[in-house]
Amino acid sequence: MPINFIGAATAMGHREIARELALACIYQFQAIRGPGNGIGNGSCCASVKGIAPDNDGLPVYRFGQSQAHLLDNEAFQAGGFFNPAQHAERQAHHVGQQIGGYESHLFVELPPCGNAFHGCYQWCMNTIPNVYVWYLYNNTAQMVAAHAGGIQFEFAALNQAIP
Repeated sequence: MPINFIGAATAMGHREIARELALACIYQFQAIRGPGNGIGNGSCCASVKGIAPDNDGLPVYRFGQSQAHLLDNEAFQAGGFFNPAQHAERQAHHVGQQIGGYESHLFVELPPCGNAFHGCYQWCMNTIPNVYVWYLYNNTAQMVAAHAGGIQFEFAALNQAIP
């Protein structure tokens, strides 16, 4: 199960699907970013594309988001409670399975966390070994800065990584 920065998608022959999933994620969450709008700027989001199109032949996307990402990492590092089930890649996988499965690509804004046995990195390796996982931001600070700057900053980050 490859986990790669989205910039590697072109060389691996997956540019179009990686870019499509990233754009779907950006558009889905643009209107609800920021304080008081449901998804905070520090929340990681993810997207998958269903295998079967909808009744009109259009792609069906499913999304996941994690309000808990920053809190979980801080709590885990301090020896507290860690709830990885609420992380974006796990949520996107779950809802992708509910629609009958998704293509072999998952976009998530951050690389899956590596918090030892319970982390999403290990979960991806064990649960979705044949799925390409693409991420856009190397760390939470980069993601938060792009979200705070708005959709144009998110497009700029994507266009720089995968033109």
